[in-house]
Amino acid sequence: MSIEGDEESWDVLDEYRMSREGLQVKLDRGFEAGTYCIYVEFSDLASRVGFTAARRRAGDYCSLLKAQVDRFAGHSLGETEDASRSAGRGRRRDLELTFLTFPVVMADGRFRDNAMLQEFRSALLRTGQQWDQIQARSDTQKQDSRRDAFRWLTTPTSIWTR
Repeated sequence: MSIEGDEESWDVLDEYRMSREGLQVKLDRGFEAGTYCIYVEFSDLASRVGFTAARRRAGDYCSLLKAQVDRFAGHSLGETEDASRSAGRGRRRDLELTFLTFPVVMADGRFRDNAMLQEFRSALLRTGQQWDQIQARSDTQKQDSRRDAFRWLTTPTSIWTR
């Protein structure tokens, strides 16, 4: 990690791996002064559930993370970009590019690594909590629907009402 200042650094500032989810989130300096990039990579998830499902989940997570980062003052957020959509003409997607990214532009146009790291980590924590709640709610709904379907199949009158 680099310290606040104007020196060049090509290292990733921070990285967080969600191994259970198959996502990896990175904070990096952008190419323009005062611009950071946040990446949500989903290559591990894509190998488990397929590209489209992985991209959808990564997009959901990226939206939550973006909303949390946007809560902090002193910067603006750019549009979320899907690297897989940058495929050449005649191709719908480049399946090797498995990441989403969005820029964070500091209002004063300067790099503020320490402040950005703090905000990034806080946003990750809040997003993780929100993500876990959403996943738990989804799991509960699936379990409830399976239980209801099982009850319907096991009731004696269900055979005659079909």
